[in-house]
Amino acid sequence: MQYANRPFILKPEDSPGGVGVWCALPPAIVTGPLNARNRRVLGIHVHTRRINDEKKTIDSTFPAIVLPHPDPLGMSVDIIHITPPAAYGWLDAQERGTPLDSVKCPKCNAHHLDLGHFSQNPHQMHLCGSCGSMFRPKGKGKLVSNPLSLLQPTSGFIDATERIELRSDAFYKVEVWPSTPAIIWDLDRPQFVGIHVHAYKNRTERVIDETYGSVLLDGVELDRKSLIMSLLHDYKEPKAANMFQANPKDQIF
Repeated sequence: MQYANRPFILKPEDSPGGVGVWCALPPAIVTGPLNARNRRVLGIHVHTRRINDEKKTIDSTFPAIVLPHPDPLGMSVDIIHITPPAAYGWLDAQERGTPLDSVKCPKCNAHHLDLGHFSQNPHQMHLCGSCGSMFRPKGKGKLVSNPLSLLQPTSGFIDATERIELRSDAFYKVEVWPSTPAIIWDLDRPQFVGIHVHAYKNRTERVIDETYGSVLLDGVELDRKSLIMSLLHDYKEPKAANMFQANPKDQIF
């Protein structure tokens, strides 16, 4: 893994209160002083709790994480690398409705991750990113491979219903994200679908941190689908001044 020399190892069994893992994306909209408009970083955002509803024990964004993953028969433990490209490809597939599968290279046994054009278009021939071999998965037709498809699908989504109307000049800074589905979610509460808003009274004091069903910002009605598609497009063509790789010590969101 080239995203981190010592990636964070996530063991969900150590956090019986619940684990949430997301593809960390920068805000779709940021207002405020130019020196405050840090568009944040790309990485893997992790929440863990020892006890349900207790304060989070981890609330950080990492360059990448490692997840020990038992096989379906429980006979061995596989390793899944949750990296920004894998997380982005997974998120893009969820939003576009692209079916995902997972295959391994028959030569080196590495999990295969399709990238770029190949992450959106099913195909038969695959180029291994680990050993460089070309291979055609036996017994399978055209597919898009992403090892995150091996994880238990997250569920329990409900639409946020609250509405908020904001004027950006009433706050030091406003940040807006479209909600995104969690890659891992084992909490006994639903995931809200909507638009997430942070608003700050000053540089450090956050006074709004909620997900809303509808948001009116400076007289403009925001649309979650438009926001998420804009972010996915920006990921494909990142602006170097706005996007940075996560530092394991950074605490994001």
